[in-house]
Amino acid sequence: MTIAGTVIAAVISAALVWIGIRFLVVPRAAAAGYGIPADPDGDAGTYLSVKGNRDLACALMIAVPLILGAHTVAGWILFAGSVAAFADCLTVLRRGGPKIVAYAVHAGTGVLAVVGGLLLLLG
Repeated sequence: MTIAGTVIAAVISAALVWIGIRFLVVPRAAAAGYGIPADPDGDAGTYLSVKGNRDLACALMIAVPLILGAHTVAGWILFAGSVAAFADCLTVLRRGGPKIVAYAVHAGTGVLAVVGGLLLLLG
């Protein structure tokens, strides 16, 4: 179970690195992929950068315990992080974004984080 949980956590961490970099480098495309288009040249630009920075920090919060072999800590971090994924799902739905993105990307990530967290805790 620990191996499967570690793989899930590593995939989520790597995805967050990719998403964070994407929000910093191509914020318009990243915002559209998130499910809520935003103009990085307007007031939203700063918030898109903050989103990218936060995603990179979250990736490290998952990766560091994995690297140190602290699987229980990584499991709890995945549980806590799942709240953000589910909240993102609700945000996209409330803003009229694509339901497929809300459910497949955000809710799917939340479920994956819960499963990965459980596997790490039970491992």
